[in-house]
Amino acid sequence: PGIHYFSCDLDQTNYHNYYSWEQIDREFDLVLCIEILEHLSAEKAFELVKLSSSICKPGGYILFTVPNVYTPGIQLEFTHQTAYGINDIGGLCLLSGLNIISGARIFTKSARHQIVHKYFFYWLHRLLRIDFCQSIALLLRKPELNKKL
Repeated sequence: PGIHYFSCDLDQTNYHNYYSWEQIDREFDLVLCIEILEHLSAEKAFELVKLSSSICKPGGYILFTVPNVYTPGIQLEFTHQTAYGINDIGGLCLLSGLNIISGARIFTKSARHQIVHKYFFYWLHRLLRIDFCQSIALLLRKPELNKKL
């Protein structure tokens, strides 16, 4: 109750509330940008981070996810233009004036696969410097406006 969801997507074959960032005429408590930044050049990704911040209310939250570059094959999709490690995405967001609240690796396969990778192949992952989690999530907060005394 009390939650309103709005979507923005360039794809006009499905219904969305907005089809471009320029159409967005309100601020949100939470902005989600799931697996999008990697499809943009670094310059365009920086613009999107700033745009996400501009439509977020002061004190509001933004969640970005990107493919984990340390997972073999994850960056091979032909539509991916820029690869982001956890430090890269964090730096991009800090440059935009956002505060990092939390970061996490996301495993999207079954619990059985997770157990196998986490407990039986941990040594191999460490040796090869690869990861079994497919994505990285970063929760950010837009700073509150300065209050005058």
